[in-house]
Amino acid sequence: MSGPIYMIRLHYFFDPLCGWCYGIAPLIKAAAALLEVDLQLHGGGLWPQPTVLPPAVRRQIRVADAHVGELSGQPYGERYLQELLPSDGMVLDSRPTTAAVLAAGRLRPG
Repeated sequence: MSGPIYMIRLHYFFDPLCGWCYGIAPLIKAAAALLEVDLQLHGGGLWPQPTVLPPAVRRQIRVADAHVGELSGQPYGERYLQELLPSDGMVLDSRPTTAAVLAAGRLRPG
């Protein structure tokens, strides 16, 4: 027999630009390692096309990110908080980042 036999398959729908996905990532990784879970990644499309967010939405994201950080213990970088998030020119596009994560997973599973 080759490779482990998994009793649990975890389908994880994620977007690399999602604050909640960022916050839960260490828990997903730990669960997969501890329980020998067959982790199946499914990239989502939170921002399926290049999107510039209005200031009110960026402020809402800042509040949500702070909440995610409090609950998960995941730190958000100062450059993200002080430079990128407040920027009127910030463009979000999930396609390239999702493709990169999925490609990395195929090159080096786990």
